[in-house]
Amino acid sequence: MVVDNFEDYIEDVKLANPIEDVIEESGYKLSGGHGSTRRGVGKDHDSLVVNINKQLFYWNSRASDGWRGDVIRWVEKHKGVDFQGAMEHLARRAGISPPVWSGADPKTIQTRRTTEDVMGIAATVFHRWLVGDEEKDVKPDQDALDYVRGRAWTDETIEAAMIGFSGRKQAWQIQDMTGDFNLHGIDVQSPAAVMVLGFAGNVREWGKHWDIDTSTWDEKERIHGLMDTPGVIYVHYYNGSARYITRRQLPGFDVIKSEGRERAWKSFNPPGALAGYRQPYYNHVYRRDAPDCVIVEGQGDAVSLAQLRQPTVALCGVTARDAGMERLQRILSKHQALYLALDSDLAGNANAWTVAREFGPMVRMVKWLGEGNEIQGGETPPLRGNDG
Repeated sequence: MVVDNFEDYIEDVKLANPIEDVIEESGYKLSGGHGSTRRGVGKDHDSLVVNINKQLFYWNSRASDGWRGDVIRWVEKHKGVDFQGAMEHLARRAGISPPVWSGADPKTIQTRRTTEDVMGIAATVFHRWLVGDEEKDVKPDQDALDYVRGRAWTDETIEAAMIGFSGRKQAWQIQDMTGDFNLHGIDVQSPAAVMVLGFAGNVREWGKHWDIDTSTWDEKERIHGLMDTPGVIYVHYYNGSARYITRRQLPGFDVIKSEGRERAWKSFNPPGALAGYRQPYYNHVYRRDAPDCVIVEGQGDAVSLAQLRQPTVALCGVTARDAGMERLQRILSKHQALYLALDSDLAGNANAWTVAREFGPMVRMVKWLGEGNEIQGGETPPLRGNDG
């Protein structure tokens, strides 16, 4: 089968191979799997956890070295094959014609898979910096934890959403992150690792080595990484893969001072050269087969709505100009109803109709009532809707 778009083909193959079915066919019986998070735990291997909503597995035993990933990663490890072999196996299983690999760019595919691996590894490390890990003697960061709990998120929500903390770039945190990268064979100088760790030095030479245009960083001689400013970390999972990762600055670190002036700096999106193109954020109760879905602006609102058991996607700045919009439109078209609920501020009101047109005439526009522009996760917010 000649494939025009390998990224779409990979997603189609994964959708046709539910991870819980593939794992059980491998001989690992799962129990549980009920409720909004739909977690299945292996009967004979209780360190194996399958998040069915996210189509993601975690094998938490020490012997597994934190093995985790999507259905492709499972097949690679279980059958001892490479990416190509895993894709061919899953395509045959689903009755899909295997791709003609001569039309694929192996380097591009491998780079994307490595970037997703780095995001998944970093997600685990950032999460333990937020909530602590007794086994690794990591204490929670109380300021960051107080901030996320201040949004009325329960500890269960924080765990299910894998909310993280970017740290304070202390020596032990650098060692902790690079140690996990080394454990999984990640080059700490690679673009994906630099996205997390940052880089200081001869940026131009680094860019030549990795074939990356560094013109925007050359004069500064540094690349800003996720660990460079304390903030809340959101990992953008979809269909078992960590597709993107973003940071929301903690209060006190959300202003840039330059030449006697101050400007707000609420969030940081890694540059496309390191992280790939910008991706929306699907909350941890999102299901593609859900009857409806709410569309919001920011990740925090999506997490709060997850606590109310509402499947939600946050645009996170994705617009019609971005490569991810076409895929988002296709995914959301499967829902029977869409509700657009942007922030009730000047920007949100100005963009509401523009965004609504991207999703078609059946989208319903919702206006949040009451004070504030962000949803707090304790109570159902008052809504007022109209057909779009």
